[in-house]
Amino acid sequence: MVTFEEAREIARDALRDEFGPEMPPFVAEWGGESDEWWEVPVGTKEWLVEFNEDFQIFDSTVYLVNKDTGHFRCAHCIIDGEFLSSFRPYGDVPSFFRDEDDSSKGHA
Repeated sequence: MVTFEEAREIARDALRDEFGPEMPPFVAEWGGESDEWWEVPVGTKEWLVEFNEDFQIFDSTVYLVNKDTGHFRCAHCIIDGEFLSSFRPYGDVPSFFRDEDDSSKGHA
């Protein structure tokens, strides 16, 4: 079984080249989970920790790691919305990232 900490490392490694050396990926210490997947928010520290909207990446991509295999994949909130709606918050999801109805899905 892949832990959330291991999922964070898997996501960081998978996205290292995409973000580039001048802006390495920052992986949040919170996220979401389903029975099968971890959702791992990845972006900039300014966005995920400081909530600075100037650093928000406007993209519907959500990063997932399979809990059994460690397989990394991307999902899209628009296309995979029904699938992602089953995710529960994991860790201390900041209120800034919680859904308006206060039942956070952990999506950044």
